[in-house]
Amino acid sequence: MKNIKEKAMLLQINDFAYQSYRQFVKGNFNKSKEEVAKKLTRNVMLSTPKAVPNTRYVWYSYGALKILVKNGKKISCVINNQPFEDGWEVDQTLKTLLNKKLGISDTY
Repeated sequence: MKNIKEKAMLLQINDFAYQSYRQFVKGNFNKSKEEVAKKLTRNVMLSTPKAVPNTRYVWYSYGALKILVKNGKKISCVINNQPFEDGWEVDQTLKTLLNKKLGISDTY
């Protein structure tokens, strides 16, 4: 994950995850697929990973948002309003840096 943070490699996003994010995450209904991919990439980089046993998938927990990534490259599913991980807190300094690297203008 450290290497990804340094390069800020943009993850791909499938249509299902894109539509789910736009519909269920406040303030994102009018966002383009590229904007959503940038925001979810940032969120993955700021998240706690949890591998799904015997698969190529990893769940990332970003507050109440859960993001499923396949092969470390493609966002496959997004679920909102889930329980927070114990002790979860966003690193605001890193979030600001990633916003700049990824070209994210709004801060939702």
